[in-house]
Amino acid sequence: YYSHGTQACCGVATLLRTKHKVQVQHQDKHGRELAIRLDDMDLTIWNVYAPNNMDPLFFHFVTQQDMQKKIIIGGDFNVVMDIDKDRRSPHPGAAITQRATFLNSMTESGWSDLWRKYNPDELRYSFQRGEYASRLDYIFVTDNLLGNIKGVDIGIGSISDHAPVWAEFSIDLEVR
Repeated sequence: YYSHGTQACCGVATLLRTKHKVQVQHQDKHGRELAIRLDDMDLTIWNVYAPNNMDPLFFHFVTQQDMQKKIIIGGDFNVVMDIDKDRRSPHPGAAITQRATFLNSMTESGWSDLWRKYNPDELRYSFQRGEYASRLDYIFVTDNLLGNIKGVDIGIGSISDHAPVWAEFSIDLEVR
């Protein structure tokens, strides 16, 4: 499932290995958001590619979610949440942006950052360019999915300046 952007940029895709009924719930025209729903599992998966500028409207969908539902939100958020753990730079001391404050509030409102939850002190990055490295790519879940995590990792980037971030779930839910 994909939402494509322009020829020059953007685009998100979600790969699934499932036999469940999948419905595209939301797809924006800029290739920055894709939400799919596995109806018979009552599970929603959002894939995002956040703009570099702080656009509060872009993140509006996150604040509108029912935290009692099973929701996964992942993608390139274009921001570092923790300057000390998620950034390597020859110029330390960069200010935390408004978006970083927003993302930190996500964890305060019940979203779990999977990589940091299972790797609280590890320094790994999903984006690298020269001597700069940052963790810009995240997978957030509602807390009711935490017991279903089999693994989470940051891979090795090869064809992009971003490395893949992945999570494996064991979701043995009763099919409706």
